[in-house]
Amino acid sequence: MKLRNDFVTNSSSSSFVVAYRDFNEQECKNDWVLDAYKTIINGILDISGNDDYSDTEKAIKISTKEEFDNHLLEYFYTDNIEELFEDEEYSREKYNEVLDYLNKGFSIFVKRIDYSDEILEKLFKIIAHSNDNFVILEDE
Repeated sequence: MKLRNDFVTNSSSSSFVVAYRDFNEQECKNDWVLDAYKTIINGILDISGNDDYSDTEKAIKISTKEEFDNHLLEYFYTDNIEELFEDEEYSREKYNEVLDYLNKGFSIFVKRIDYSDEILEKLFKIIAHSNDNFVILEDE
């Protein structure tokens, strides 16, 4: 059982925003370790809950500022990015951090994981540990 010590909602899942470097096919053909890494990341992006009761969802992949802006506008039900910062629904610092990773050539994914999927959540943290190519930007 997972116990939460911080802000608790009725949600039965955690949300992650992750920056990751997506290696190209040629790099992966030349290095089996990169190929395995790419396979693991693609599996994480695609995996979802096995039944109607799981909150684990396929990841939303974001590759551009425009895609990130659209994701935030839809998520927060607003028409203007600046409103998010004014109402402090989303911090400008976190927004700029995501944009910085996008500018460095990273992709971003947003993924909801059911609390019962503790192994998947631990896998995120294991991959991110001391890995500059997979960075957890938000973990709620």
